[in-house]
Amino acid sequence: MWLKLNLLLLQKTTKENTLIDAYWEKVENSSLDKVYIYDATEGEAINKNTELKSEDSAVSSNGDWCWNDKDGATGQKADMIYKNKSGTINTKNGGDYIVVVVSYDSDGNLLAFGKTTITTIKYSTTVTNTKLNLTGKNHTEIGDEKPIFIWNSVAKAEKYVLTATDDITGNIIKTWEITDNLTKELSFDAKEVQNGSDGTYTMKIVAYDEDGKRD
Repeated sequence: MWLKLNLLLLQKTTKENTLIDAYWEKVENSSLDKVYIYDATEGEAINKNTELKSEDSAVSSNGDWCWNDKDGATGQKADMIYKNKSGTINTKNGGDYIVVVVSYDSDGNLLAFGKTTITTIKYSTTVTNTKLNLTGKNHTEIGDEKPIFIWNSVAKAEKYVLTATDDITGNIIKTWEITDNLTKELSFDAKEVQNGSDGTYTMKIVAYDEDGKRD
């Protein structure tokens, strides 16, 4: 008897990479959880009867930590996944990936199996770090102060779209379209983000020309 393990996968972007965080529920009598990552095509065929290979083990960007080579993943979490052990997958390249988690009891019997798909965006510094150079002040208290985000202007830009994403859920909280201040800066009321709740948010800016093409 085995259980279907429900997985929650979140994408997050750092200055160097596009990463995946995986979360799952605790399984009763489990003593070992292992984590694997596949591209979507290969992973589609993976099931509870598949002989899982070490080379497909998920690896964290935090010191190239591989849970499957240690004592398994603890706390029902595998964070900052960026590649498989063989190096044939790297999430910064963008694409559809399947993460698989399996849970075993102390005798090595399968208790639970779960897999789900996540799409990552190819990591690039072209827009946010090179041309537009989006910067902002870190606000630890919202109060009445408005965070200000500043970016470089782009030739022929007709509008900029600024997006706030909740780092915990991965949900887009709010999107702003700027068409009347194309050269320098935008300020907005922080209370518009998550109803004024504190938290960590990722800001992204994209420039569009008159034909709607993005930079």
